[in-house]
Formats: sequence, C-alpha cells, structure tokens
Amino acid sequence: MASLENRLDDAINRILAGEQIAEQDPDLRPLLQSGVSLLAARPPAPAHPQAHARMMAALEEARRRRRPFWAIFLAPFQHLRWPRLQPLRLLPAVATIAVIVAIVLSQSALPGQAHYPLKRGLEAARFLFLRQPDQQAAY
Repeated sequence: MASLENRLDDAINRILAGEQIAEQDPDLRPLLQSGVSLLAARPPAPAHPQAHARMMAALEEARRRRRPFWAIFLAPFQHLRWPRLQPLRLLPAVATIAVIVAIVLSQSALPGQAHYPLKRGLEAARFLFLRQPDQQAAY
C-alpha cells in the first residue's frame, strides 16, 4: 500500500485539478479538510493602507538601488567615504596601467614573441629623441 505522503500528494493533486474526492481515507480526511479550508482562506487586508503603501514603495526603491555584487568587498572601507567609483572615470587609469605593463613586458622580448614589435617601436621612438649624432651612433 502507498505511504500516507504519497496518498496525500495524489489526493491534493486531484483536488487542485478540480475533482471531487468521494472516497477518502480516514487518515487523509482531516488533512484534506484543513488543506481545502486553507485554500479557501483569503489573506487579510492591510490594517493600515498608508503604511502598506509606504512599505511597498520602500521595497521597490530598495530593488532599484541594489548594490553590485562586488560592493560587499568594499563594505569594510565604507567609513573612508571614498567617492563613488564610476567605470568611465577609471578607463584612462586602467588604459595607462595596461600600456605601462605592456612596455615593461616588451623590454625583454625576443624576435618572434608577441611583444617584440612593441619593443622595436619603442627603440625607434627613443632614437628620434636623441638630438646629437654621437648619441645616435652610440644607440
């Protein structure tokens, strides 16, 4: 025989499908009656409609102002009152750092490596800034 849980699941599914269940287990009868009365129950109206409206507005505002996932890592430093970081303001700094890293990495590049053309371009640029012929010859 099926377990009480399986029989209850089957009976609830049949009730939700709109069937009338005539033959009921004596074990299931009180559980099903409680379930049907819960389905018929309506949630109470808010006691204070203005308070409910304010709460819903606050929840919507909180949803709109959700912080990005990485903000949790800045939480210990919130007392420092850093200006809000905006990605477009950081773009020049990130680009500058990327160029500096590429220049440093290209200094030890050998022919055939990815940074070698950058190394050759930097050497040519340095040569242009040498004014005296003896410095150009030494370079």
